Amino acid sequence: LGWIYQKKGDYNSALAFYKESLVERGDDGEVYEGMGDCCLALEKYDDALAFFDAALQLAPNSVHAALNLAKIHLMKNAADKAQEVLKLALVSNPNEPEIHLSLGAIQKESGNYEHALAHFHKVAMNDETNAFVFNELGECCMALGLAKQAEPFFAKAAKLDETNLQPKLNL
Repeated sequence: LGWIYQKKGDYNSALAFYKESLVERGDDGEVYEGMGDCCLALEKYDDALAFFDAALQLAPNSVHAALNLAKIHLMKNAADKAQEVLKLALVSNPNEPEIHLSLGAIQKESGNYEHALAHFHKVAMNDETNAFVFNELGECCMALGLAKQAEPFFAKAAKLDETNLQPKLNL
């Protein structure tokens, strides 16, 4: 019932049913994830943080919980905590593009372009049609003074998404 109410957008009712489920069945990582999702939707970030943290304690390999926990940490200007959560998630999910994409964005934002480049490269290896990632690779190369290496990344990004002007401007 919690899931049904959540899908209908009735997050408070969903939370009530999720809590009832925990009372009846005990701790369950998926239930905590659902509760975290509801709290995110309700902008109750501290509660969402607690629920996603509980979900990760029960299911350390949960990509969903890790990404949302990192998202909340970033919203609270705690990039170090977000990065820590994502690095732990990477241990169980070394090839998960979403984790690499998030880590790449954090690294790029902090000016650590070499590490960002490595994470974006991992995503590009798994998805050769991701124009955004190829543009990010190019921007990281430019920041490192590697203009010749950046050019093919920008060209590929521009070709993959002709509506996005950023790679064209970067070229």
